[in-house]
Amino acid sequence: FTTGYQRLKGKHCLFPFDFHATDFGFPPQPPIEEDEEDEQILKINSVSNDTKIENKAKSKRSKAIAKTGSEKYQWEIMRSIGIESDEEIKKIY
Repeated sequence: FTTGYQRLKGKHCLFPFDFHATDFGFPPQPPIEEDEEDEQILKINSVSNDTKIENKAKSKRSKAIAKTGSEKYQWEIMRSIGIESDEEIKKIY
């Protein structure tokens, strides 16, 4: 495409049509043999992964329990941090 465009602009080009530079000018070919090997490997991996997953969760506390605190409101959280007066809280907002 670019070679044809440059020829229209008046430049001298080596090839009137642009060519694909992979494999010495031949068009790319999809790997047929590798697809069959990949499918066999995926089948083997899927069978082995099914047998390994038995007890994935080992922790006693969940993420939700770890994130929840006793404070419900933002001003309660700020007081627990150390901001005591209401004026300091209002300055932040």
